Amino acid sequence: MRTALSLLVLAVAACSHPPPPVAPPAEKTVTSIADVAGTWVRDDDMGWFYTLTIDASGKLVQYVERDKLGRCEQKGTLAKGDSPTHYTLALAHDTCKELADAPSGPLAIDSFTGTALTLTVGATQRVYRRDPNAVKP
Repeated sequence: MRTALSLLVLAVAACSHPPPPVAPPAEKTVTSIADVAGTWVRDDDMGWFYTLTIDASGKLVQYVERDKLGRCEQKGTLAKGDSPTHYTLALAHDTCKELADAPSGPLAIDSFTGTALTLTVGATQRVYRRDPNAVKP
């Protein structure tokens, strides 16, 4: 009886297939900056942690926790460009000079799924994820 049960378990295990991979989230259309409003987070290979908040009017605040270098911040506004995914970033306050962000320049929304946001700021692409601890807009 044990041998038959063991063979049955082996047969079931041998015939089973791994579950299909989960499809990535679908892209969402961005019609205005209000679509991506909310709080976004990311980290980088230096161990820095970024918190980016964008409000529906285009005001932007980013805090960067830089380990021993301490916290820095960037505050500015986004002005609509030639499409709903292209803007001009104008930083009014920037204590993060080593990030090499220009005080004003292009910002493009490359990808938006609702839970992930990919931005190109100047020539640098950054991928953020929705902050799970933030209140949804």
